[in-house]
Amino acid sequence: VCNLQKVVSGDIWESHTRYVYELLQNAEDEGATKFQIYISEKRAKIIHDGNSFTPNDVRNLCYAASNKDPNESIGYLGVGFRSVFTVTDAPEIYSGNYSFRFDKEECMKEFEESSLYYFYPFRIDQPTEKIDRRKTIFILSFKAEGGFTETIEQLEKLGEHSLLFLRNIRSIIIQNEENNKRRVCNITCIEDFQPLPNNKDIKLGKFLLVDGSIATRFLVFRGTFQIPEEIQKDEETIRTKRRAIEEREVSIAFQLDEQDNLKPMEGYICSFFPIKQRKINFLVHA
Repeated sequence: VCNLQKVVSGDIWESHTRYVYELLQNAEDEGATKFQIYISEKRAKIIHDGNSFTPNDVRNLCYAASNKDPNESIGYLGVGFRSVFTVTDAPEIYSGNYSFRFDKEECMKEFEESSLYYFYPFRIDQPTEKIDRRKTIFILSFKAEGGFTETIEQLEKLGEHSLLFLRNIRSIIIQNEENNKRRVCNITCIEDFQPLPNNKDIKLGKFLLVDGSIATRFLVFRGTFQIPEEIQKDEETIRTKRRAIEEREVSIAFQLDEQDNLKPMEGYICSFFPIKQRKINFLVHA
C-alpha cells in the first residue's frame, strides 16, 4: 500500500494531468477508435468505444496489476489507472456489466482506513449521470485543488500529434462544458504503410491530421527494433518496470506542404505523445 501511494502521489506521475494520457493509452490498448472528454469545473467524463471490462480487468484495477504483454500494449504501468487519484478521491467506472467506484470517504466510514480506497471497489447501483452501456466511461469528480484548470491546460497541449503514432484511435473529441467550446481531432490514412524498396524493415505511410479547421499532412517512417541489453538492465528501465519489453517501435514523421514537399515544423520527442520540444524540424517517436 505504501509503495502504491508513493506512485500515486507523484513518484512516477509528476503532472496532475498525466491521467489524461494514461486513460488515452488504456483506450488504445483496448482497441478504441474514438476517445471523448467532457469537462466541467466539477468533473471530467471520459468515454471510449474500446473493449468492455472483463472480470480480469476489474481484478487488475483492484490489485493495481496487469497481465498484458508489455510488447503489445503501450500503457505506462499496470498501475496506470492510479494516476486518476491525483485529481479525484472517488473515480467512477462504467464498462459492460460493471459499475463501481473507488471512494476515499466511504473507506473511512467502513474501515476507518483511507489508504484502502486505492483497492476497494464499491458497487454503483444508480449511475450519477446518463451512461451508454456500449462504452467504457470514467467519471472523475475533481478534488478542490485545481483539477479543472490544470486539466484544461493539459488538454490544450493535446495536439493532433497525439493521434499520429497510435494504431487504433482515429478521433479525439474534447468538450468544455463551461464555455461550450468543442475540439475535434481526426486522423485519416492517405497511403497505408509499405516497406521501403531498399529496406524491408522500414515502412512508409502518409496521413492527414485534422484539428478543427486545420489540416496537416505527414509522411511517417516506421520500424521495430530490439531493445539493447544495456538498456534493459538500466536502473531507470528497472524502476519503471519496463525490463520485460524486448522490442519497441521507432517512427519519424515529417510534415508535408500541399505539394507533398517536406515542410519544417516545431519538432518534438514523442513516446506515443509529445514529451519534449527539440530544435529539430520533425517528430521522433520511440
